[in-house]
Amino acid sequence: MNKVRLILLYTCIVFSANTVNASVSNLLALTNNDLGKIKFHTEPKPLNFATFENITGEKVTISDFKGKFILLNFWALWCAPCVEEMPALDNLKTLLNDKSFDVIAVATGRNDKSKVNNFFKTNNLTFLSQFFDLKSVFARKLNIAVLPTTLMIDFKGREVGRVEGTLVWDSMESQKLFKEWIKIQ
Repeated sequence: MNKVRLILLYTCIVFSANTVNASVSNLLALTNNDLGKIKFHTEPKPLNFATFENITGEKVTISDFKGKFILLNFWALWCAPCVEEMPALDNLKTLLNDKSFDVIAVATGRNDKSKVNNFFKTNNLTFLSQFFDLKSVFARKLNIAVLPTTLMIDFKGREVGRVEGTLVWDSMESQKLFKEWIKIQ
């Protein structure tokens, strides 16, 4: 647990936290339970080197989202755990309702755009935008080994942590954690 506390403290510093204003003890308390799956990096990793595309086929990069705290989720229609956690990601974005927070769900690999669109409609995923990495180039450059994988990206567009596998993204603990991180910025 001490390692998690040190990493979280480092993350606060990475997010340009003023530890006088930020309640670090509150953040540390939030890393218990399911949130313990988050693996924080010792140094942020820049992510400006690759593109993915939106529903209309336009190229998008992480730098297009600078100034926001981002959850970048890699998923696929054939991946049952991915499909299962999508409503929670959509719900988290809704619950936080903050312009400085975004969830980017990137369908990686061979995911037909019309089938993804139908999946979004069928599951009432109205707050997530549809993004694609059809040849998995972006995922490979980020060393995505399992699906789902979700990257935590700071306001400067750098990866500061990741979760391989599922997480209950819309839990009360998750909401509290992300609200605190948004405040820190």
